[in-house]
Amino acid sequence: MAPCRLPLLCLCLAALLARPGRPAVSDDDAVYAFFYSWYGNPDVDGEWRHWNHTVLQHWDPGVARAWPPPTAFEPPGDAGATFHPSRGWYSSRDDAVLDDQMRDLVRSNVRVVVASWWGRPDVPDAMDGQGVRTDDAVRHLVDAGRRAGLRVAFHSEPYPSRTVDSVRRDIDYLHEQYKDGSDARRMTIFVYDSYQIAEGDWARLLRPGGDLSIRGTRVDADVIGLAVDRHHLRELRDAGFDGVYTYFASDGATYGSTWSNWADIRRFTEAHGLAFVACVAPGYDDTRIRPWNGAATRPRQNGRYYERSWHAAMAARPDAIAVTSYNEFGEGTQIEPCSPFTTTSGAALLDYSPGDPDLYLRLTAAFAAEYVAQRQQARAEL
Repeated sequence: MAPCRLPLLCLCLAALLARPGRPAVSDDDAVYAFFYSWYGNPDVDGEWRHWNHTVLQHWDPGVARAWPPPTAFEPPGDAGATFHPSRGWYSSRDDAVLDDQMRDLVRSNVRVVVASWWGRPDVPDAMDGQGVRTDDAVRHLVDAGRRAGLRVAFHSEPYPSRTVDSVRRDIDYLHEQYKDGSDARRMTIFVYDSYQIAEGDWARLLRPGGDLSIRGTRVDADVIGLAVDRHHLRELRDAGFDGVYTYFASDGATYGSTWSNWADIRRFTEAHGLAFVACVAPGYDDTRIRPWNGAATRPRQNGRYYERSWHAAMAARPDAIAVTSYNEFGEGTQIEPCSPFTTTSGAALLDYSPGDPDLYLRLTAAFAAEYVAQRQQARAEL
């Protein structure tokens, strides 16, 4: 995930317990996973993409001077990743790999895959921080997700020229290109770094009567904004967002990613008719690409961190839970199977030892089932 200049730290909200004024989420759509389609290799793409990530400089020049100058990783001997995927340094456009990954999600009891999307192909700067365009790879992901029976949601990423006007065009494009015509439910879009656009501008898009409004149109959608700080809750409400999500993996790094604050978020969203998507993670470690960011590291503890994250989310009784992430390897938040790997320089990447490569798929399956059972019990007690 692109940095937001803070210690680093989650379409288709369909039908949980339906509460007046908020998007309703069914048990079939209650568990999401964020998915990244920015990877490429020479066999499929003719070049390395994202695995050759640059080591990033700190934004404060004074801090940056304390670290070596930035360099780029050189796969296949090394990559910008804290762990090594069991499938190797794969391409996000490899359909066989994608089909396997979708099977991972299905057996993990994830029902909605959230595609990281960096904008329309006609926008000159619609690419991630490593210069990778994702729209073509996302097309492969959408097809693979539907083959597996998964619903596909979208994560609108902050390309440099993103404005509320361009987001309206993005929403039109997503509906034209990717909306499942057989699904009558509204598309839902998570908006990363939504606070970069003023709430008054968002209201033009998300409030009825705005000059760019999607409300009541064929492209109406459930639009979910990012809550990093507490004041973002009020701003998202006033802007007309349908819900909030927390995304970041590091407990305590921000207001939104602090597990003990999730009950407060829940109270606010319930009072104001917004959906709350709590985001859980198995851990966090981005020190291979941001060596100065060790304060945000959260060790996995052989699954114990993940367990605490899930149980904190369930205690808050959110409208949905999203996993950060299926495969964000640069930040070490992935649940995708991983295996031991030693780089050409002799550095051993992390793996899931003493667990096996599928450890986090099994844990996700168990926690997701527990969460759905909790929802069903709560509904039975109404």
